[in-house]
Amino acid sequence: RFFLPIPQNWENDLMVYCCQVEKAHWSYLDDYCTDPQVTFYNINQFAGIIFKYVPFLQDYASQCDAELIRWDKFKRKLPTYGAIIFNTDMTKVLLVQSYWGKNKWGFPKGRIDYNELPHQCAIREIWEETGFNITNMIDPNVYFESTIKGKIVRLYIIEGVSTETVFQPQTRQEIIKVDWFDIENLPVRRCKWNFCRNLRKNANEFSMVTPFVQ
Repeated sequence: RFFLPIPQNWENDLMVYCCQVEKAHWSYLDDYCTDPQVTFYNINQFAGIIFKYVPFLQDYASQCDAELIRWDKFKRKLPTYGAIIFNTDMTKVLLVQSYWGKNKWGFPKGRIDYNELPHQCAIREIWEETGFNITNMIDPNVYFESTIKGKIVRLYIIEGVSTETVFQPQTRQEIIKVDWFDIENLPVRRCKWNFCRNLRKNANEFSMVTPFVQ
């Protein structure tokens, strides 16, 4: 199911296949690795197995590790789309903490798929990371956009969400916390040693937030 949907005009693009390998690995972690009897494979080990069985990838099986390095550089430049979700009186925003993010907080967002429009990517990512559906709230023409480390980051504006809303990430090993933060307390500069007293956190934990707070 991760490889058959690839359109014909993308079928010879190795980087697209590598993105699908990553998705398959996420599914494997979420759906199977919770069973202690299932062998754990990291992304390189997992890809090495997949490369042996997917017809197009078999030609690259001997150079799987090298292609994954090239793919890692490729994916870091892919645009990401998400949302800045405000509460009803526009004093708070919703942030998420990544499972792998070393205590860092950010707006819910993610990389675009090969068959998505930007606002569709945002809808999917918000659902996956928070369990909240913004389909009927998003305006494709209303957003903030910034280029961070050479990558486009676009965040659509979602207003009027109750702080009583229950958020439930739809993936097990991607988001560990979802919480509201007062806008006035968010840092406006990236500084490793700048401690945010009201948040009781270092400003560096919000390095992906500050470009949009400024």
